Amino acid sequence: MRGFSTVTLILAAALMAACQSTPKGQQQAQKLSDQIETFGRAASSAGIELDTALTVLGSMVNSEGGDLSAPYKQFASSVDKCDKEVKGLQTKLDAMDKAAAQSFLTWEGNLETIETESIRNQSRQQLEDARASYSTLNTHGKAIIDAFQPILGTLRDVSSLLGNNLTAASVKSQSGLLEQVKKDASELDAKIAEIKADVEKWVAANAPKVEEEKKAAEDAAAKKE
Repeated sequence: MRGFSTVTLILAAALMAACQSTPKGQQQAQKLSDQIETFGRAASSAGIELDTALTVLGSMVNSEGGDLSAPYKQFASSVDKCDKEVKGLQTKLDAMDKAAAQSFLTWEGNLETIETESIRNQSRQQLEDARASYSTLNTHGKAIIDAFQPILGTLRDVSSLLGNNLTAASVKSQSGLLEQVKKDASELDAKIAEIKADVEKWVAANAPKVEEEKKAAEDAAAKKE
């Protein structure tokens, strides 16, 4: 095959063999871990956009004059981006739940194939621990989505108001509202930090370590191309 080095083809073949031989339970556990990490990154990204919107609005409120058009556009853009990312969080949470259901169902079924009682009990306990850990993570994920809603609702309203009346007086009048939103956003930041810790804990305890070797092979193949 032209365009590919021998080393690349060998690595690709090794990866295919690894995928084919990886047990279904490990594949599903890896998929779940990937979905969880994706949700964690998306939550962090939405939080960054929210912080940007609040920072820009704060600079506008504290401005002593000058052109408000450019910062308003930046503020409105950040609110829109944050809104889209938060809507995407629910989709990612749904994908997480689906992957969790599949992974835990397979795990439950595999328990019956373990003949040694002590090992079967050990696996069952690990499954229950994973379910409990995921339940906590899921609850925190839903709390983040819920916490975003009133903050974004307020910022969308401010964006609409200033979109119709971008005057110094109109901007200054948002000072008190901004302080309350910043307080709510600070509590949301704590929730995002909590989900990041949940994700790290999940990956450390439940992500299949065999995938690390596969990832290293993928990286090596990419460098050889």
